[in-house]
Amino acid sequence: MGTRVDRAGISSEIELELPVEKAPDGFRATKNGDVAGKIVFSR
Repeated sequence: MGTRVDRAGISSEIELELPVEKAPDGFRATKNGDVAGKIVFSR
């Protein structure tokens, strides 16, 4: 069945994967408009 997003064919683009320690860098990139997709932080 899937969600509406699945049925609409919308996908989420992951732009950056960073360790949590580098979170300030990720937020800075977002603020500066350097990323178009999502940022994923990992432990």
